Amino acid sequence: MSDFKTIRVHGVYIGHASGYSSTHWNQICADHELEFPRIHQCHPGTLNVELSERYEPPEQERYKSMARAHGAPLGWYEDGNHISPSAKVIEINGKAIEAWIYCGGHNGKPVLELISEIRIAHRLSLNDRGAVTLLIREVPEGSEGMPSPPPRVPGKILAGGLADDNP
Repeated sequence: MSDFKTIRVHGVYIGHASGYSSTHWNQICADHELEFPRIHQCHPGTLNVELSERYEPPEQERYKSMARAHGAPLGWYEDGNHISPSAKVIEINGKAIEAWIYCGGHNGKPVLELISEIRIAHRLSLNDRGAVTLLIREVPEGSEGMPSPPPRVPGKILAGGLADDNP
């Protein structure tokens, strides 16, 4: 029996998102490097996909709770922002890709934010509001190449970081 399962979800690419992640990328990397050291190799910002049906990675609420606890000393991560340790995207529109799911901050909207070492939209020639099909692999916590669960301590604050923001 396999330790993972795959889920196919559909949505549209949101090409004109707020730009928050790319604008604050250095601070986001500093805060998540304990759970995912490879974040520094990722393209700055996230690719946003509005799903036709809601999808949450396994144990999402537990990880959100852990992230809220780790951000509490700084007043950060009230939405439970973290990188999923239990699911990642392995294919977009039939093309193999490796992208991790950045969770939190969409107030219940069916939006997935993806981080990757490549600029996915450019590589796949995605158009704003264009149809997207994602193949998501759900894996056990601790699987190779996956982030760790949110740590017990907050990440470091960079000079000029997010002192007035809630990442």
